[in-house]
Amino acid sequence: MDVILAGPGRAGLAVCLALVDAGHRVIGVLARDFEGLQAASATLPGGRWLDWHEALPAADLLLIAVSDAGISEVVERLAPHAAAVRGAVHLSGITSVGALHPLAVHCPVGSFHPLQTLPNPRDGRDRLRGAWVAITSEDDGLFRRLVEMAQSIGCQPFALADERKALYHAAASAAANSGTPAATASA
Repeated sequence: MDVILAGPGRAGLAVCLALVDAGHRVIGVLARDFEGLQAASATLPGGRWLDWHEALPAADLLLIAVSDAGISEVVERLAPHAAAVRGAVHLSGITSVGALHPLAVHCPVGSFHPLQTLPNPRDGRDRLRGAWVAITSEDDGLFRRLVEMAQSIGCQPFALADERKALYHAAASAAANSGTPAATASA
């Protein structure tokens, strides 16, 4: 797959490093600041910096890896420039796929949420192998491509209905916090 990354933070870079290791290509990176572009350049081979105001190159997937609060802004900025993109996902475990609606006029949309902590790009990449990944998309073709992508990086994909994301996220958060010192001290 040819992938464009919007948001070169810990999660986006970890997923993209895993993708590159599996033979996929990151063909472009968008960041809201220069530090993000520098981090991507230092971490990802071959990804060129893209301009927010120019047409995005043809790509199999636009991977939006920004905070939940930033997804709508990024989607609004990119939608007018995404005619050559064949699929778009965000990495959020709680945000509805509906947040990607402006991109849906160009391509199918969904979400790809690794059920794993990604503390930094390199350790996050390593932690993805064997991790479960929640995949949400109403488009069968995109869903299949995302399952194949997850499997190619060593993940265990499973389907997650958009309307179940809040419950899923709450359960994942509770499970993640069950091993904290405060939680085990009261046990």
